[in-house]
Amino acid sequence: MDKHKPIGSRQAAKLAREKFGERAYVARSGGLFQVNVLKSRFGGMSLIYTKGAGKSWEKALIAAGVTIPADAPYFPQEVVK
Repeated sequence: MDKHKPIGSRQAAKLAREKFGERAYVARSGGLFQVNVLKSRFGGMSLIYTKGAGKSWEKALIAAGVTIPADAPYFPQEVVK
C-alpha cells in the first residue's frame, strides 16, 4: 500500500506564496503552524499578518484560505465508507 506523506514546510510555503505573493512565508512555533505575510518594515520593527494557524501545515493552509490540490502526491487520500 502506498503511504502518503503529509505536506512539508517547503510545499506549504509554495502554496502560500501562490495565494498571497512573494512576501508570504510559513513558520512553526512549538506545535503551532502558521501562514504569515510580511506587510512592511519600519527600522527594526516588522508588521506581520497571520493569515492562518493550525496543528499541521494542512490545517494552517486551510485556515488561511489556501486551496490544497487534491491530486497532489503529498496530500493524504480520504477513505470513503
